[in-house]
Amino acid sequence: QEDPVEIPLHTPAPTATPTPVPPTATPKPTATPTPVPPTATPRPTSTPTPVPPTPTPRPTAAPTPRPTATPAPTPRPGQRPVTWSGKTVTLQSDYERDLYYKMIAAEAGAQWDYEGQLMIAQVMVNRVHSGHWGSTMTSVLSAPNQFTPWRTGVWKSRTPSALQYQAGTDALNGAQVLPADTLYFCTDYAYFASSWFQSLDVVAVYQNVYFMR
Repeated sequence: QEDPVEIPLHTPAPTATPTPVPPTATPKPTATPTPVPPTATPRPTSTPTPVPPTPTPRPTAAPTPRPTATPAPTPRPGQRPVTWSGKTVTLQSDYERDLYYKMIAAEAGAQWDYEGQLMIAQVMVNRVHSGHWGSTMTSVLSAPNQFTPWRTGVWKSRTPSALQYQAGTDALNGAQVLPADTLYFCTDYAYFASSWFQSLDVVAVYQNVYFMR
């Protein structure tokens, strides 16, 4: 008796043949970019020659205005104008001559002009004419409490200039720029500090000096 043949219940389906994968396409070579020529280095611009700055003009100092002389006031009632024009004063000795010119140099400012020097000299001469402090230049200039350079001795160290010699000589010979009865002068500081000076008539102002009668 033959063995029974086993008949499979299900016939296996044949294995599907895999679909062949087409070969991967070789990529087309990328085109090499055309090299860009390097940008030309710009030629350096020449540095312009610096123009020196225009100097700022220095401010011009405004000239100090020269004080205007105070006009001589009208004489007070009963006051007669005094004039010694043409009347000279003679210096008695070499000492008196030295004293007179050095006192002008001590009382007047070094930078004063002829007019200012003459004002100082004329007050000294006016005092000699008045006789209130004696009749000589020495008695006038050495009178107590009158001229500070005499009291302090400063006059001895002064050297008169040619302008001071000229103004002093002209005053001795009668030159006048002030009224003949102008017998006092002082600085503005002394004037405003003294009620007595303020009681006098101011006839002229030169620089910082008041001249009074």
